[in-house]
Amino acid sequence: MIREGGELTPESSMDWSECFRNYLIYLRDDQKLAANSVNQHAASIAYFFEEVLEVQPGEDILIRMKTDKALPRVHSKERIVLIISTPSNIKHRIILMLTYGCGLRLGEVQALKPEHVDIERRVLWIRKGKGKKRPDGYA
Repeated sequence: MIREGGELTPESSMDWSECFRNYLIYLRDDQKLAANSVNQHAASIAYFFEEVLEVQPGEDILIRMKTDKALPRVHSKERIVLIISTPSNIKHRIILMLTYGCGLRLGEVQALKPEHVDIERRVLWIRKGKGKKRPDGYA
């Protein structure tokens, strides 16, 4: 697998690519490393190929394992009531109620202005939400 003298050269990189691919499989299957850990090893190997050897690594090294996304924590109804009722300032309570009730992100709460609230229609307009999307289709 390694060419003369065991030196790692751009010419022998295809042999090494196979070795590294097998190493990543070993880390995943035998060592039972988490996807993020295997991906970090793969990124290091890809960097080595690109920056040190100045060759493009094989596609099999560039492929990353899918990582699990943690499920959001769900609080009990009692805990939510306690969190919302804790502040003595009514403004802070309203902010907590809107945040929880509408599922707002921090940036969306920070961008809220009185004119974004339509009490008559019971509508809250979110400006500059995730992805800067607008419900009316305009940018």
